[in-house]
Amino acid sequence: MFGGVSMFTRSIGCGVAPLVLAALFLSPFSVVAQQGDPAKDFTLEDINSISPTNGQQITLSDYQGAILVLLFFTPEQDQAQQRDILTSLTNGLWATYKSAGCFRFFAIAGFAGESRDAILGMRPNLPNADFPILYDPNKDAWGKSVTGDLYRNLEQSKVPLAVVIDHDFKIYKWKASVADYKNYNSYLVTWVEELDPTDTEAPTVENFSPPDASTNVALCTAIEFDILDNCGVDVSSLAVTSLTGSNVDITYERIQGGYHVVASDLDGCWDSGANLSFTIRCSDYAGNETQQAYRFSTVAADTTAPVMDNIYPADGQTGVDKDAPVSFDIYDDESCVDETSVRIYIQQQSDTAEQEVTRSATFDPLEDHEGFHVTYNRPTSYNMDEWVNVRVTAQQQCGMQSFEGEFRFTIGRGGPSFINKDPQDGATNVPSGQYTISVDVVDALYGVDPGSIQMSINGENRIVSKSSIDNGYHVWFNYGLADSKKYTVRGKARNMAGKTGEASWSFTTVDNTPPVLTSRRPANNAYNVAVDTDIFFRIYDSGVGVNQGSISLSIDGMDVTASLDKEQDTPGDDSLINCTYRPSSAFTEGQIVTL
Repeated sequence: MFGGVSMFTRSIGCGVAPLVLAALFLSPFSVVAQQGDPAKDFTLEDINSISPTNGQQITLSDYQGAILVLLFFTPEQDQAQQRDILTSLTNGLWATYKSAGCFRFFAIAGFAGESRDAILGMRPNLPNADFPILYDPNKDAWGKSVTGDLYRNLEQSKVPLAVVIDHDFKIYKWKASVADYKNYNSYLVTWVEELDPTDTEAPTVENFSPPDASTNVALCTAIEFDILDNCGVDVSSLAVTSLTGSNVDITYERIQGGYHVVASDLDGCWDSGANLSFTIRCSDYAGNETQQAYRFSTVAADTTAPVMDNIYPADGQTGVDKDAPVSFDIYDDESCVDETSVRIYIQQQSDTAEQEVTRSATFDPLEDHEGFHVTYNRPTSYNMDEWVNVRVTAQQQCGMQSFEGEFRFTIGRGGPSFINKDPQDGATNVPSGQYTISVDVVDALYGVDPGSIQMSINGENRIVSKSSIDNGYHVWFNYGLADSKKYTVRGKARNMAGKTGEASWSFTTVDNTPPVLTSRRPANNAYNVAVDTDIFFRIYDSGVGVNQGSISLSIDGMDVTASLDKEQDTPGDDSLINCTYRPSSAFTEGQIVTL
């Protein structure tokens, strides 16, 4: 609870060695704690009717960073002594440092079964005795340990106990003396001064993620930052206000010196293409306030689906161990992946249908992408020499795009696998010209026979180069790729047991050839055209096809694209698009029409 990276260093004046007094009547506290130990945390109700926090649950660690003075008292101790001590501390320590900011005083009543009124009867009849009185009816606020019980020792010794906790939430010093109880105030004032209770500096806001003024931030990104203050952050004063209309949800956790804060849009998604601005406000316990401006902009509207990669076993891999896990990354760096939408289906060759296994998978957030690394371990072994098909579906968290993908591998004693293909299967816009086509040929069970490796591209056999890698060979050859062309690469190899493995994959080179306009009716420069003619033309592209949304038509400078009918000449084929425009009114006789 008190670990973490230290965010600040504070000098303490007295370097006193840990003090352990063996005699109980001298120091009951030393039985359960030593100087320099971390203070024990607790949460108790404030029952002081004139305290500003009356009725509230007080957690000691919320005040970490301030100097904390705790006074433990029990009914077994002399009540006159207790009242004298509380009166002395009210008029002295509390009156002096109440407004210091870096100081808190708590009286802790370890009274089992006594009424609250009886406890409050110990409070000095003074209007400024408004410090918290924390009720500990179970007498376990400081906890029990094998070395002793704090309250039991106090009851037996009838020793009043005052504890000072330093800025690092460690025990600094304590006082436990029947004979010297009238001087408690002077001891405590001296120790508080040694630790310096003054506080004039406001909290600082640091370690923003994403950094201030970032651009193209993913829509699901949570704002994270640290609020730090040497004398304690009043987390109840924390507010993150959007200046651009977003509703912000805040969570926080304690760290050394303050709090780590996470803020996000209430529905989990910022607006796309938005410039977002925020003001962060927070105070320390002395009332010193910080106001910090923060801003970033989000990605534009996302039209791409989530991505799945880092697949294991690789698609097409053979010779996979019968107990191999299935794993992959699923992510979307713009609109993020909705973890609850991910579904995993597995079918083995002998199965009659695929089975969903999502609930048995583990999801670990990725560090370099907005998504998850997913792992599934089958509870029973796969059957030898059968293929296994994995199908994955997912939805964006902050968008409408969906993903569906599959990969297949074979268990046991098959031939070599072809993995890490370059270009990848289905790649588009691969550069034309000389290109090194490569693949890894592997077999983890038997190894690969290097002399058996064969490669071809569009039916043309190629001489390949090879270099040894784990479980096989990295294989490559150079080839001159033409513009706007689809290529299919085939590979074949045997393992050292004589089993053959084969693979094929395809890619398309970059399209540098623009679409062309054909089949114009009326023809260019035609005359005596009927005034009620329709206009027809075709757009043809020999490469990757025509983007229908990019086709526009204007007549004499007036855009009529909205009334233009467009359809594929062959269903499912974007290479040739037929376009027809039917004017809403006839042209004028003798009119020269420019399209």
